[in-house]
Amino acid sequence: LQERRVEIAGRYLAEHEDATNEDADQFADAVLSVETLAPQSLAAIRALDVARTWFWDCLSTVGIFLIVGKKACYKSWVALWMLWHNAAGLPFLGRVTKRVPCLYAALELDSIAMAERAKKLPPSDGVMDVIFSLPRGKAALDALEALLLARGYRVIVIDMLPAILPEDSDGNGYTETTVFMLALRKLAQKYSACFVCLMHAGKAERVDYVDSVIGSTAY
Repeated sequence: LQERRVEIAGRYLAEHEDATNEDADQFADAVLSVETLAPQSLAAIRALDVARTWFWDCLSTVGIFLIVGKKACYKSWVALWMLWHNAAGLPFLGRVTKRVPCLYAALELDSIAMAERAKKLPPSDGVMDVIFSLPRGKAALDALEALLLARGYRVIVIDMLPAILPEDSDGNGYTETTVFMLALRKLAQKYSACFVCLMHAGKAERVDYVDSVIGSTAY
């Protein structure tokens, strides 16, 4: 790296008679920084042979999928049924699903409530597991990556999202919550997975429903 830096600086000095060594060093550092960022041409991006993965046709894809609603409006039931269909590879609400290993993180339901709901689901040969706890913040990201890597889950429901946000965060802290959500999204992209995150909507009515999401300024 140092040899490359000296090479760039030397070429800069040769091409700019009035330049100082400081100018050359600054230019070399900028070039190396840009090479690390690795910008690509639009033509190169256009030529990529890639296709979007839909876990639930035209709705849930690689990244983060939010299910938001007021308390007791069946958010958990919708997520549970959706996940069951994903695990089984069966259409859900008229849309095709992709059969993949799934995980339900029941962070607000206890084992009794979860068992009651599980008994109402039809038998399936799909992979659908349940866990009842996750750590918070960076530890949550590490735990989720371990689950993705070791078990091959591709759709993970997090019920509820605030339970894994960094300590002392209620979702309204813009910086810490945004950093966490970006890391969660990158984790999903790394493993071609989808995190289905459940959240409560605020009690107050809003003109734009998106603003009713608790902590919406941070998401």
